[in-house]
Amino acid sequence: MSHLFASNLLVCINFINLEIITENYFRVSVEKTKCRIIIFMKNYPKVTIGVGGLIVRNKNEALLIKRNSDPSIWTIPSGYLEDKEDLFQTIKRELKEETGVNIKPKGILGVRQRFTEKEGNNLWIVVLCDYLSGKEKPDRNEILQTKFMSLDDALAEKITPVTKHVIQLYIKNKIKILRSQKSFNQTNYKFFS
Repeated sequence: MSHLFASNLLVCINFINLEIITENYFRVSVEKTKCRIIIFMKNYPKVTIGVGGLIVRNKNEALLIKRNSDPSIWTIPSGYLEDKEDLFQTIKRELKEETGVNIKPKGILGVRQRFTEKEGNNLWIVVLCDYLSGKEKPDRNEILQTKFMSLDDALAEKITPVTKHVIQLYIKNKIKILRSQKSFNQTNYKFFS
């Protein structure tokens, strides 16, 4: 027998063997009562994590893109974190897939948080990257246009607020990069400071 209550799920099961399967946004606790097991699941809000990159070439150019979803505005390249992928792997993969460019991530510039119905609670982590190689070309699937622009030219274009902010910080040399701490000596996670 099972009962559903608003955001909590109460399931009563009268079996000895039980396999608990959860989805990403559930917390599970198990209590034993007499002959049955009760599982409480609390549904947490949807959280998405994206990684954007300020890709700098020759210390005075940034790679900007126009997305098919909004071709009226330039932005820095970005994409969503995939399962078992770290931030730097995400931005390297996204750049290669969407623009054909190879980069070297240097560290985290900042984090933007917002809430939308589509994305839920969205964190967008912006990484400073050095351009390594590759001719920029849009994938035409998600990206309509790619272009290395001088930083001043980029600021004169219609660009997203976060793109404008990180370019201005870079020009003013006011960037504080959070770097992955190698001395932290953990294999499962990274600490940036």
